[in-house]
Amino acid sequence: MRHLLAVLTTLLMPLALWAAPPGLAVYVTDENVDVYVATYGDQAVELTGCTGESAARAILALDGGVPVDVTTFSVLSADFALGAHPAIPCLAAPPEETAWPADTRIWADLEGSGNYFLAAPDGPEFYALPRRCETLKAALDIRARLQRSGVLQGLDAPPGAVVRVTLDCGDAVPGDPAGPQQPAVGASATWSLHSIDVLLSDVGLDRIFVARLSPPEGSMEPPRYLPVWRLDGQPVAELFLTGGDALDAAESRLKALLGQGADAPVTLLGAEARTSVDNALYADICTEGCDGYDHRHGYFAFPGVDFQLTEDNVVPLVPAIDRLGRPRLGFSFGPNRQAVFIGCGVLISAMGLSDAGSMEWAEAARFAEARAGSDRREAFICPPPDVLTCLRRIAPGASLTASSFRPGAACAGRRILDLRLPALSRSTSTINLDGSSFDEIILRPDDGLEKAQLRVAPGQSAGVSACLLSRTESLISARGLPRLSVYAVDLVREGETGGGEVIGIEVENGTLAAEALTVMGDSELSRAVARGLSLCRADLYLGAVALHGNAVALQAFGSRILGLGGDEAPLTLSSDVYGLILSGGTQARFRDAEVNARTGLVLRTAQVSGTRVALVSQGPSGGVGDALQLNGVSTAEFFSSLARGFRCVAAFWSAEPSVRFVLPSNRLSAENTMLSCGAGALVIEE
Repeated sequence: MRHLLAVLTTLLMPLALWAAPPGLAVYVTDENVDVYVATYGDQAVELTGCTGESAARAILALDGGVPVDVTTFSVLSADFALGAHPAIPCLAAPPEETAWPADTRIWADLEGSGNYFLAAPDGPEFYALPRRCETLKAALDIRARLQRSGVLQGLDAPPGAVVRVTLDCGDAVPGDPAGPQQPAVGASATWSLHSIDVLLSDVGLDRIFVARLSPPEGSMEPPRYLPVWRLDGQPVAELFLTGGDALDAAESRLKALLGQGADAPVTLLGAEARTSVDNALYADICTEGCDGYDHRHGYFAFPGVDFQLTEDNVVPLVPAIDRLGRPRLGFSFGPNRQAVFIGCGVLISAMGLSDAGSMEWAEAARFAEARAGSDRREAFICPPPDVLTCLRRIAPGASLTASSFRPGAACAGRRILDLRLPALSRSTSTINLDGSSFDEIILRPDDGLEKAQLRVAPGQSAGVSACLLSRTESLISARGLPRLSVYAVDLVREGETGGGEVIGIEVENGTLAAEALTVMGDSELSRAVARGLSLCRADLYLGAVALHGNAVALQAFGSRILGLGGDEAPLTLSSDVYGLILSGGTQARFRDAEVNARTGLVLRTAQVSGTRVALVSQGPSGGVGDALQLNGVSTAEFFSSLARGFRCVAAFWSAEPSVRFVLPSNRLSAENTMLSCGAGALVIEE
């Protein structure tokens, strides 16, 4: 009776009063499996699929100071209504495979209470989810759900909402000063090789190898574990039984595969890794003579209970990309379990994976957007392999020169240049990466620095781009370089020019990936960057980046663009004239982006889609530019986005283009002079 009264009180409690802080509990099933549970006052919500305490803490953003209540299923059921609320998945899964139906109605009251409201699957009440709880939002795939037709019901709270539980999180939130220190942008995880004793039969314990990927220092994410039960056609347990040279040779091959030194120790893992290892994919790795090799990957169908691995239903995932354009491959195994590997070229090849049959880019970009949060929490995001990487540090006060980007004798044969910058560095001429012998060049701050400033005096590019009408001057030129990655760098123009327009970064026939990059002129000395980024038949992947160009922030011809900002750090494009000019069949996809310019976006035979994109006029009061200008076979679709202060929301130069705003987040007709100018089609659904 006491529990019934508590539940009734909860269901009838007004919206603003029910916000109990989260706690964490755990009980053990009859099959000896740990099940983690989030507690909110006297209500309990199961966390399904958590591989250990660290995963449960991460999903709730709870730091180590919050104790875990070790209890029983009967206590949680009787006193905390366990089972009365839909479970929250610890591991990302399609909505159809969770307790929350794919068509769950959602209200986004972000400016009012700061909550999302999810309709209860089994009644008229609601669950509130604070917008600041990034890990819970990602676990429930809120962003992907909101793109489904009919899911978003409005941008305020549902009228008369009765909230069952506020699915709140702790203070250990990325970016929150109360939480632990966050890793530096672009910081890499590290591999180490270990061993562990597992029950692979009913005879006794078998010792096998385990590769552990530890997150960067300061990260809240738990380590990833990859048990290796077979190596080059032989069971690893037999190698440990035999010992001697055969075991030493196997250990050396695995260390080389992981990029470890020959002298790195192999330590025995303890109880802290047991649950994660039991729930992992057990890999069959081939390092030599691999033509026609039959990989026998396995897993425990019932972790903690089985004595034998199951090899059935281990299926390769469709090759895709992640949010920064890196290859994303892996396996699904068992119900709702995956092992995902990002940027792990050498390792995935040894596991028998390839990128054959990859998705079309537009589909891959949508997939990368939907999986951005879950990949950060769950995937193996591999560091550049040491054996292929040339690590070079620029000393404080030293200038960057052409030799800084050449292999030289010390880096002969290396495919990746990892260039670490001091807090301030300079180049007296264009950083010319055209035709580099490296497959990838990485620019990022040296260890211990949050950001690096790189000041460059522009110079003439080596030649005329196929996509530009005249010779230009640039700060960085990357033509024909397969991949340029820039993390946490402020790129600033300094010095005079030869009279031409200055481009911040120019990329042709290659890929640029950037996170926490700023491109700008030196306002104090009136040294402007005319175009922030210029792409010619290139791929661009942007995170929380700020680009400014006096004439245009981003210009692209025949290119592909994926820009994913965040709630707290949007992707920002600003210009005195044009925000973006996309042409020549360019495809672009944006989320959480701000465009501040007299004319926001120009499409000349190009396609763009965006979620939570703000197009804001920088022109005189009354509007002289347009939010969008379109010509040729061009389309634009925006979801939960706004356009403000323009002459026209959409200006059409021909009849073919179309623009669609789905649930705009402002009154387009009231905050712009006109909705449509020209013969094209503007559709507003609200």
